[in-house]
Amino acid sequence: MAKLFQITETKIDSTTHLVPKVKLLSADYVQEVVDFGSGSIIRLRDNNNVSKVTERVVTEDKASVLALMDGTQGSVKALSLLVLNDGGGDVDSTVKLIPVDYVLEVETDVLNASNSIVTLINISSSKGKKYTVQETVANILTASNATSGGGGDLVSTNNLSDVANAATSLTNLGGEPSFTKNTGFNKDFGTTAGTVLEGDKNDAIVLNTAKSTNATHTGEVTGSGSLTVDPTAISNKASVTAAAGMEVLVNDAGTLKKADASDFLPNTSLYVGLSDSATLTGGTEQSLLPATGQGSLSVPANAFKVGDSFHLVMAGEIPVGNKLDDFTFKVYQDGVVLGEITVKLEDITVAGESFWEGEVDFTIRTIGVGGTVCSNIDWTFNKNLTKDFKGSRSVTVTTIDTTTASALTVTGQVVGGNGSELVTKLMTLHKVITGV
Repeated sequence: MAKLFQITETKIDSTTHLVPKVKLLSADYVQEVVDFGSGSIIRLRDNNNVSKVTERVVTEDKASVLALMDGTQGSVKALSLLVLNDGGGDVDSTVKLIPVDYVLEVETDVLNASNSIVTLINISSSKGKKYTVQETVANILTASNATSGGGGDLVSTNNLSDVANAATSLTNLGGEPSFTKNTGFNKDFGTTAGTVLEGDKNDAIVLNTAKSTNATHTGEVTGSGSLTVDPTAISNKASVTAAAGMEVLVNDAGTLKKADASDFLPNTSLYVGLSDSATLTGGTEQSLLPATGQGSLSVPANAFKVGDSFHLVMAGEIPVGNKLDDFTFKVYQDGVVLGEITVKLEDITVAGESFWEGEVDFTIRTIGVGGTVCSNIDWTFNKNLTKDFKGSRSVTVTTIDTTTASALTVTGQVVGGNGSELVTKLMTLHKVITGV
């Protein structure tokens, strides 16, 4: 049976608490427990008259009270508590040992929630019956049902006489087991006979000059003094195809640094068209991109670097042309026009006779919300009759937002309404320089 158990009391005898009180009761003084509504009534023997009982209405039902009382009992016989007020006029803060068997109940001090009021059994009126102690109710509950290390009473080391049968085992007193002390246990330091470093005072160990010979390393790192990386550090490794994200070691004026393998890779195609575009007719602006392709024309947010440079080549056929029609070639990034060319077409009546080519170079100058890109556009086609070339070129600096995801788009538009048609046959996009 637990020595002390915790309940929530709503009423004691005829006095109803405005706010339920959490209390610790001594199981040794419980006379009986009966059901009362959703809770129960605990009848506890009176503090001053064991023939009397006090009735305490608690929120716990009878089964819960039984479980609390049947909780594990520790071996602690007494509690070491700092008594702030013994109820008899003594207000000196003194550590006292209070036998658990003499505790009737414990409740929180209404004046200070960190303190508790401990009510004792059979204490003479001259010494008082209620102690104000500097300890919480929860800690007193834990301590009262704890198991002491030596099976005896918990005591203060400066007052062993307060509790009978005080446990003085090494565990309780914080001691260490005894052992045989050999001759070196309490020798003085020195090099003379009978001291710890007896022997040659010039010994390297005494003079703290002793050192081990440098070990010779073999394998991928060789040498004993200056270490050298052996070629096997590379030749022993499995071969892989370099890719972006891999790191390589470089020598920068005597300082080893790392670099991304992509910096040493040849520039590869970012996108290639694998089919024709839809035939461009009429007077509306239409896409000149191939219907299918491999790679991507999209750029993630913040992926552009200063100095990134690209080369776009597009080519196709003009199956039908009229010299009264104008054709406009436009390149967009993030919905912003990087550049455009407008050229007047020629009379073309036979398919397979006239072909066009557009080349676009653009470089990222600055990045950010107000980033800039410089573009060069060259668009030409060969005439049907004279076979010479006709076209135009433009260079433009445009502001774009590199902090958002974007995509490259190419469009065309025939204006004039005389039946001219164009179609894309080839498209490649390369990154020619990687910026920093």
